[in-house]
Amino acid sequence: MAWFSAPYRSSAIAGVLVTYVNSALVLGLDALSYVFLAVLVARMRLPESGHVSLVDQAAACGGLVLLRSHPALLGLLTLTWFFNLL
Repeated sequence: MAWFSAPYRSSAIAGVLVTYVNSALVLGLDALSYVFLAVLVARMRLPESGHVSLVDQAAACGGLVLLRSHPALLGLLTLTWFFNLL
């Protein structure tokens, strides 16, 4: 549950910091956190693996069958797609 409340806690901390220090400093700290994460991701090495198919055909067809068998899910997916497009 800690990951769920992280955006709220970080927003509150940022608000307090902006109140007491310069807002440019807070934005700079935020930018540094992204740089830090980018460095960590760049240094990460994935294990070697054999050939992996980009799309699992059985799983993809299974998802389409599920959407066809439940029209409400297809409607919800379409509605979500439409509102995210706005």
